[in-house]
Amino acid sequence: MAEAMVKQATKSMTSSKASRRIKLYEIRGVVRYHARAPNIEGISNEQMDYEGGTSSYVLHGKFSSEVLVSVLWKEPPHMVLANIRASDPAGALQLQYGGSPPDRREVQAFIRRYGVLRYRADSPRIDPSEAATLAQTPEHDFAVSSDEVAGAQSLLRRGWDGDPAAVSEIQHAAESSVTVSVPASEYEKPENGAVVKLIANDLWNFLCILFMRDYATGKIGKCAHPECPAPYFVKRRRTQTVCEVGTCSAWAQRKYALRWWNEEGQKRRAKKVKTMLKRKR
Repeated sequence: MAEAMVKQATKSMTSSKASRRIKLYEIRGVVRYHARAPNIEGISNEQMDYEGGTSSYVLHGKFSSEVLVSVLWKEPPHMVLANIRASDPAGALQLQYGGSPPDRREVQAFIRRYGVLRYRADSPRIDPSEAATLAQTPEHDFAVSSDEVAGAQSLLRRGWDGDPAAVSEIQHAAESSVTVSVPASEYEKPENGAVVKLIANDLWNFLCILFMRDYATGKIGKCAHPECPAPYFVKRRRTQTVCEVGTCSAWAQRKYALRWWNEEGQKRRAKKVKTMLKRKR
């Protein structure tokens, strides 16, 4: 008995020492993204399909002196990008593209709010014909094509659906271009207790980091409501099955009530009727 107690105490001490040693190498960190706010000046190379709808376009403009600060964003940008809809030839917005590009108005709103995506910045974002068109106009700081937005969104959606290849590609993008910043003196106050600051080099890198954080903690969710207009969401709790849009919450409550009635309510009613019949006898 005494020998067992000694072994347990020794094991506890060893575990405690290991825990203290691990803490010696723990570093709190935050991830941030800062960029100049873009001013969209126009659209070029707008291609029309045979039904009269837009098949592709390029948004271009210049960066302003205003700085975008990620900590002020109320909605996570990776969730917003995943939920950008497409407009069909009739002008109606739909979640699935079906050959239509992402809706121009929603893409413009996304760029103004979060900045230029720079999805796969190592490859050309516009083809030679688009570059020739832009060369005829005043010099632009950026050009974002609808194909670039659609490609990034498609990868995010596949990751949201649990596609291992997509998750691996997103992880690679998250790890590929991050700048590490540490305080140079004791007088530099750490941000929220964080000692290390990871600075994303572009918006796409930042989106991928946020996605991997939520994916690793089981917070990536897809709303179970079949008619949800924005089904890709970040869970507040692991068991959450619908987003927090009012119509989806109400749908989930009705579904729960119906299931309860089918499983429990009918049994209770049948039992109550049976009891009433016995009393009448």
